Amino acid sequence: MTTLKKILDRIEEKKSDYERYDFSQVEYCAIMTFFDLAQEFDDIEHYYHLCVAIPKSFFNLNARFYIKDFQSGTLKVIRSSNAIDDSSHIPSFDDGGLSAGYYYMNGSLILPVRGKTSLVDQLPFPAQDNVLGFLEVYPVENRNEHTELFFEKYANRIGFNLHNKFLAEKNIEHLRFIRTLVADIEHNVIVPNIIYKLFLRRLRGKITKNREIENLLSQESNKTPAVETAIDSLLKEMNEVNTGLTEELENIEKHYKNMSLFLETLFRRDHFDLGKLTL
Repeated sequence: MTTLKKILDRIEEKKSDYERYDFSQVEYCAIMTFFDLAQEFDDIEHYYHLCVAIPKSFFNLNARFYIKDFQSGTLKVIRSSNAIDDSSHIPSFDDGGLSAGYYYMNGSLILPVRGKTSLVDQLPFPAQDNVLGFLEVYPVENRNEHTELFFEKYANRIGFNLHNKFLAEKNIEHLRFIRTLVADIEHNVIVPNIIYKLFLRRLRGKITKNREIENLLSQESNKTPAVETAIDSLLKEMNEVNTGLTEELENIEKHYKNMSLFLETLFRRDHFDLGKLTL
């Protein structure tokens, strides 16, 4: 089966699902408004407000949004539509009731907010059964399957969008880390490597000076036959040392040039800014 055929089949399934859901005009507008504004608001705090504002605006129902703390993994009220709400009290949610997708508690409809199953390991905290948190809608005076279905679907959409925002934030953090790492590499690797070039230049200068001394000694020994024999062996040793130093310097310079090219290519800032290998 081709990819297009699979997608077309899923579209038909969704069309049938929405016919079965039979959402009212108000419910449909609530979902569409949520989708539009979830894309518009990049700030995660605005998104949290949006999640509790939709039930308030469209259905005159208060809502609390509970999220697991990144560090401790415990639930906390991340946002409430009620300005005077006591956020210090966290109810004990019934994990067993989640098998139905929702349950009631003290006049509130409790719905799990789940993330994407395939990407649950990318979350900043452990999520049992993909649960990122809970949405509490209240007061629910009349229980009916249609209302339960709508808010279950609404909670699912909150979860998928929230998961994407968590992943986006994680990617941004990774980029910040990479840019900091690149700056550290430039400071601790690239710059010191450039300084090595100065050291090599100074070393070549010393070897050149040795060659000059060697030439001067050779000239002076030719002028003074009495010391020529004594100086010859010294000149021979000096020549061997200078030749050896020159060869080693050439090897070091060759290695330095290759390593410098490798480092500059490997850690080029454009690689990290663009997220791909640039030549």
